[in-house]
Amino acid sequence: MEFDLLCSLALMSAASQLAEKDTYEAGTLRPLVQTYTQFLEDRVVQAREQVSGHFAKNGVTVLSVKEAIEQIQKEQQFERQDTLAGYFTLQGLLEEGKASEYVLNLFLCLVFSGGHAECTLVGVDLVFRWLRLSTAKKQNLIFATWSYGAFERKNMEKFIKSVDSQWFKKQETPLQNRKNIICALLKRQLSLLANGATSASKERQVSICKEQLLFLLAV
Repeated sequence: MEFDLLCSLALMSAASQLAEKDTYEAGTLRPLVQTYTQFLEDRVVQAREQVSGHFAKNGVTVLSVKEAIEQIQKEQQFERQDTLAGYFTLQGLLEEGKASEYVLNLFLCLVFSGGHAECTLVGVDLVFRWLRLSTAKKQNLIFATWSYGAFERKNMEKFIKSVDSQWFKKQETPLQNRKNIICALLKRQLSLLANGATSASKERQVSICKEQLLFLLAV
C-alpha cells in the first residue's frame, strides 16, 4: 500500500497544482509528480530514522507513539492547517510546511509502516482518519493522530463521533483503502474550492477534482 498511496498522493497533488495555471505545457505533469514523490519519500525516510531507535528501545506503546509523534513534529516542523484546498494535497506541505490533519496522518502512517508495527488508517466516516497501530505481539491496539497524540481505543473515542461501532476495524482491502482516502481528499478540496469568489483557476481545479473522482468511482 505504501508505494501506491505515495504515488497516488503525488499524482493528485501535481494535477491540482497544474490546474491553477492558465496554460498547460505538455510534459510538465511527470516531473512535478516526481518532485512530490521525491519530497515525500525523503521526509518519510528522515522521520523513520528519527524514530527507529526510539521504538527499538521502548517498543510500540501508547507513550512511545505519542513521544514519536512529538519528535517528528519537532524535527519536520510541519504545521496543521485545514483552511485551503491545497492543504488537502502535498502542495501546502512542500511549499509552506503546512497540511491538513488528514494529510499529516497519512504522512505518519507512511513513517510508522517502516517495520516496528502494522499501521493503517481507519475511520471512513470520521472527519479525518486515525492511525491504527498493532504489533507482532498482538498487544492492545493503539490509535493516533497528528494533533492529539496516541491513545488506547477506550480513551480516544471521546474525540470522534461515529455512527459506525466498527469504525476501528480494518474493513477495506488495501486498494479500497487507498481509493477511499484519495476520494475523501478530493471531496475536501471541492468543498473548500466552493467557498469565496470564483475564478478561472478555481474552475479548473474543481473540474480536475471532479474528473479524478469520477475516474476513481468508476474503477
